[in-house]
Amino acid sequence: MKINVSKNELLSRLRAVGKIIKQSNQQPAYNSFLIKIESEKIIRITGSDEQGRIETTVECKIEGFEEKSFLIDSAILMNGLKEIPEQPITIEVNDMKVVVKYYTGKFEIALQDAVLYPNFSFGDKGLKCEIAREQLYDGLKSVTKFTLTDDTLRPVMTAVNLESTGDTITFAASTGHVLAIHENKNEDSQYLFNINLPNKISKIITDLTAIIDKSIQFIVSGNHVRFVIGDYIVSSRLVEGSYPNFRSVIPKNTEMVMIINASELIAAINRVSVFSDESSSMIVLDIENNVLTLSAENIDYSRSAKETLMLAEVYKPLKIGFKSSFLVDVLKTVSTETNECELHFSGPNKAAIIRPRDSEVLTMILMPMMVNQ
Repeated sequence: MKINVSKNELLSRLRAVGKIIKQSNQQPAYNSFLIKIESEKIIRITGSDEQGRIETTVECKIEGFEEKSFLIDSAILMNGLKEIPEQPITIEVNDMKVVVKYYTGKFEIALQDAVLYPNFSFGDKGLKCEIAREQLYDGLKSVTKFTLTDDTLRPVMTAVNLESTGDTITFAASTGHVLAIHENKNEDSQYLFNINLPNKISKIITDLTAIIDKSIQFIVSGNHVRFVIGDYIVSSRLVEGSYPNFRSVIPKNTEMVMIINASELIAAINRVSVFSDESSSMIVLDIENNVLTLSAENIDYSRSAKETLMLAEVYKPLKIGFKSSFLVDVLKTVSTETNECELHFSGPNKAAIIRPRDSEVLTMILMPMMVNQ
């Protein structure tokens, strides 16, 4: 059987599906793509890990068609294809191996039996929902990087919480030091759900939604969810457990709101934080009148730095410290086309609220560090 296909089209689909694959010694089949030849014009590519799977199809022309499924090593296949210039390629499939032929050469890879691939069951019954692409993309992009990558004691902290109350859809994630909340009114929606999406799956969905312009359909069924994103189907187990009541930690009645250009503040932090203590990476913001002074020091190595920024308004005195990398990540997230953001302060030892100016769609909560006053 011969499969004739565009090299770039095949490789782009393999790369998208391959985002879920991680090399595993415990389950070697997860190192492979599951390839299913479905018709004379379609092959289906599947990649999986313990949390979920991605499926997509590739259009091609198949000679000597017969239904067949097999496993092929994902890393070797993609590495073999990536250096080949764009051209039609021919993939010959037999019982033992595939032979990939191109204009100037060929390479061969052994096959494995598809029965070795782990089963991932997903029922067709469940809550069927639809969400605008922009809502899903903006929400996940804003909060996903603020999940923990691993926490065996609090697994829900490694997830993005998606909640729909019917008129509002909320995305929330937290590292314990930073809480990110993206909240959008969705008055036309009738869906009610509250799910915890694994951070890896959330990142994959963000990448896939960036390249399409259609609404996204998804089904919530028990402790699983399945998204249909253009030509891709992403299925995932959900992280079980109740997500913490993040709204209870949002400070009420903040005492001061400082307006500042996010890009200018990020640049100043990056310059000054070079001289901070490596163990804490703390940078101190000292506000007095219409001047913001940023400072950092490393007492052990007798080095320090200080820089001032002029503010458009006069503010009452406040000195507060943050981990510089956390503050930069938050400021980059809230940065908008105008580049202006709001920093809401309630005191030197209380969490700060950081938002884009004149917007409450995105709210970032950042915990301060102790500063010697």
